[in-house]
Amino acid sequence: MPAPEIAAGEVTATIDVGAMPGAPVALPDGSAVYVTNAEDGTVSVIDTATNEVTATIDVGRGPSDPAVLPDGSAIYFTHAWDETVSVIDTATNEVTATIDLGPAPRSALMLPDGSALNVVHSVQGPQGATDVISVIDTATNAVTASIAVGFGPGLAVLPDSSALYVPIYGDRGVSVIDTATNEVTASVPVGSTPDLAVVVPDSSAVFVVSVEAGALAVIDTATNEVTATIDVGHSAYGPVVLPDSSAVYVPHSVIDAAEGASPEDMNATDVVSVIDTATNRVTATIEIASGLGITTAVAVPDGSAVYAANTGDGTVSVINTATNEVIDTLDVGSGSTDESVPAALSAAALPDSSAVYVTNPWDGTVTVIGRS
Repeated sequence: MPAPEIAAGEVTATIDVGAMPGAPVALPDGSAVYVTNAEDGTVSVIDTATNEVTATIDVGRGPSDPAVLPDGSAIYFTHAWDETVSVIDTATNEVTATIDLGPAPRSALMLPDGSALNVVHSVQGPQGATDVISVIDTATNAVTASIAVGFGPGLAVLPDSSALYVPIYGDRGVSVIDTATNEVTASVPVGSTPDLAVVVPDSSAVFVVSVEAGALAVIDTATNEVTATIDVGHSAYGPVVLPDSSAVYVPHSVIDAAEGASPEDMNATDVVSVIDTATNRVTATIEIASGLGITTAVAVPDGSAVYAANTGDGTVSVINTATNEVIDTLDVGSGSTDESVPAALSAAALPDSSAVYVTNPWDGTVTVIGRS
């Protein structure tokens, strides 16, 4: 049977927002997309029915890491410069709380049940700076726990909200935290410096990326043991799991150079490797662009496509997940090869898979890719 054809989509709107837009997040009902504007200290609210900005909310310097409650009633944002977390009521689009944390809050993660927000930030200890996770009770917006975890963690959570998986740079492993007790219950060595982790939706495994090793470690959540290590390639980053848990898509680079070649003689090609979660094997390697950098990838909720944002040339590549082929490359905004500019193209898909919203930090715009 031939693979089903899907619509890559087309650019249906370009929306002016604020300066240096970053991470977008859609409300669970799909009625609005909220976009952080780092340089303005604001959040733009886009009505998805009209693709117009209906509110611009002052929230504090450098908003980032939006985390929305499951019922869509509030969104939380970190502020690294202000050392705070702000809370927006989505019914009024007003800031209803500002929560003091500590230096450089980041990596905010909402539990799927909405009971708590977990935020990584720095503290000064006897041996120097380290990281902790502050647990914010979303009913009271009070910090109820602080968990020492070591330097550099990102966060991943099981779908039932029972456990966090936290990559720890210095330990070359992953800490498992019981969210009922906020205590570390296991430490899983992964063999290389871990950077990011994703949980497959069926909760069976956690995939942990090591940029240093160009590999992923697979942790069985039943035993908290590594069951496989999968080599992919240089600068593996930002894995995306399909909603049916069948595959993980991993952006990375392939370096083409003779042994001992100087950096200027090296050619990089951006690719996405596809890992079959049943076998933990790479089943496809999809060429995206020529060394310009993939900053983020997002799977639409119906699982039919993965959209990969390419920083260097301001495009989005559309991958049909049935064939694992690039079916289109869409221009969305100004690209940048200036290394002094943060590589921060981000994307969010609406819950009904009808559109993808892509931020263009160098344009101060959001591009809408309509798929209907």
